[in-house]
Amino acid sequence: MTKRMHGDPTAEKDLLCLMMTTPHLVAEAAELVPASAFTGEKGKMTYEAILAVASRGQVVDISSISDELQSSGNLKKVGGRATIAGLSCRGTNEAYFNHLCQRIRLHAAIRDMAMVATEAIDAAQNIRPEEQPVYEAIDTLQSKLSDIVSRGRPDDVGYSNPDAVSTAERLIQPPEAKGQGVPSGYNDLDDLLRGFRAGQLVLLAARSRVGKTSLACDIIRQVASQGYTVVFFSLEMTRSEIWERMVCGQAGVSLHALKSRQALPAEATALRTAAAEIASNYIVVKDSPDVTPLSMRGFCRKVQHKQGLGLVVVDYLQCIKSGKDKHNRYEAVSEVSRQLKVMARTLNVPVLALAQLNRTAEQEEPKLSHLRESGSLEQDADVVMLLNRPHIFDSNADATLATLDIAKHRNGPCQIINLNFDADSVSFKNRLPKVEDFTKVSQDSPVAPPRRKSSGWWENNAYD
Repeated sequence: MTKRMHGDPTAEKDLLCLMMTTPHLVAEAAELVPASAFTGEKGKMTYEAILAVASRGQVVDISSISDELQSSGNLKKVGGRATIAGLSCRGTNEAYFNHLCQRIRLHAAIRDMAMVATEAIDAAQNIRPEEQPVYEAIDTLQSKLSDIVSRGRPDDVGYSNPDAVSTAERLIQPPEAKGQGVPSGYNDLDDLLRGFRAGQLVLLAARSRVGKTSLACDIIRQVASQGYTVVFFSLEMTRSEIWERMVCGQAGVSLHALKSRQALPAEATALRTAAAEIASNYIVVKDSPDVTPLSMRGFCRKVQHKQGLGLVVVDYLQCIKSGKDKHNRYEAVSEVSRQLKVMARTLNVPVLALAQLNRTAEQEEPKLSHLRESGSLEQDADVVMLLNRPHIFDSNADATLATLDIAKHRNGPCQIINLNFDADSVSFKNRLPKVEDFTKVSQDSPVAPPRRKSSGWWENNAYD
């Protein structure tokens, strides 16, 4: 079986003709078509000579291009001045410029894909049948394929016209017409964030024992119940432990009590009902402890193509292997953070990543500086939520109170949200105002109490 070398020399010659006869297209061609996309060395040398002449501000014509090739010793290799003159006389129409660029890029992408496939076949013949080398090879293959996609696709840019006009029209619409992201199920949080937005990296950070995995499980259940597909990468807990938390949280049954006794009839009914409700949704739990950002992206893309995808949750960020050799932990975590942000943008879904805070957060209120091992976490994230349960560190505090500090919000103000923690089912719920709060407000004013304080709230909470 003979291998076909993909390429379109005619399209390449036509593009060179347009660049020589229509100089204003040179800069655009340089952005759309890399020199490596040309099939042969002659076309590549000529293309690079045209770009070199244009970059110096000289007139792009037969003489200047020939002189550039002569100075680099490549004029004879491309066929001399007669060949350059022949290119400029092809008479290509400017209307075909974008089509020619796209055709050259697509042929280059096919050649690159064939090269990666050949390398993959060679690697598969010599690789050891062990889990680590196999999955490292697959990660490398996925990375190379992603590079082909990024090289073959022109940059996505937005111009002031018509983007500015369409943006203004969208902002004018009422809130319900603007749409919102994936609702978390917590009223105050959704009011503030307008849901988890596609392409966002959201960090949920806390110290150990505070309950960040439990809150993540609650969010997953509530997001999935609204018809969204959720992928959960659990690097710290097994799949069975995750399902135990989800089922007990849904049923409102004490997980700790069930470890030491048989379920009561009422509890058994509640558990079966909760399991049926969760089973009717689409939640994917992957508990492999050695995933990398690339393998996660490949798995999510497979789910997205098959079922659609609404939310990706990772527990937790500092456990992920970067997939690349890094000299220290800071660089490794920074690379993982950046790759998770790329995954959110590439898949166009929100990514909720759990993160660990350092020990200082046990002596004082959690804050952004407590994020462990990397300042890039704060930079890459669009939203940072710091979870705290004061009762863990202060026995006099309310045992049911949990606070969620929105410490960073790229597209809005920051605020502390109160949640209710149910220790029996190890789950978090919306925290309702106390009865005395309603009574006091009703005595002072006929106006119903707002869910949160509104006086000066927006003005006093600066944007990121």
